[in-house]
Amino acid sequence: MENATTDKGWSCFKCENLGSLLEEEDTQLMIDNFDQHDPDQNTQVTVDEFVAFQQNLCRQMKGRELSESEEQEARDAFDNIDINRDGSIGWWEFVTAESVHFLQKKPKEYLVKLLTPREIQRIRDIYKEKDFNGQGMLVQNYYQEVIKQWMEGLGLEPKDGDYTKYLLVESGIVQWDTFLREHAISILSARPNISGKKHFLPVSHRS
Repeated sequence: MENATTDKGWSCFKCENLGSLLEEEDTQLMIDNFDQHDPDQNTQVTVDEFVAFQQNLCRQMKGRELSESEEQEARDAFDNIDINRDGSIGWWEFVTAESVHFLQKKPKEYLVKLLTPREIQRIRDIYKEKDFNGQGMLVQNYYQEVIKQWMEGLGLEPKDGDYTKYLLVESGIVQWDTFLREHAISILSARPNISGKKHFLPVSHRS
């Protein structure tokens, strides 16, 4: 409870439930997708069911079996979605991971409108600390420092220590409006209050 009012503290269920940000059509697609992962309809997806779904998808899309590396990637993806580490994926774990994918397809301006004033102010304050000239723009190295400080403040340090993969703006000079637009999806993805602080922050296509 001592963290309740901090950046690492708990927020309301509505705020952390990324599924509530989706449109009805998206939610139905996600339900259908979950059902395809859960053939025995027991509301829990095992690692074997998860890999089997990826196997069937590979056969349909590519006409072949998963390679060993692809199967391992599927197992790693399962481990990442299995937030409570109980060996299965429940509906809300599935929603947390899949909602990010659905939101990434939305217009970036729309995602900015979903941010709370506190979320914007939190990262704006960090941005301003590195904007030494007060012109609303950062050079690349300070841009990385902003992302690093923001993630560390939320307890989302990457295990490999690599923050560059979370830099979504490719230009050398990063203006505030561009920064907020490109990273709205990152801020939304960081909402869920998850034990162990697993997260689903998107990474750059350069990674």
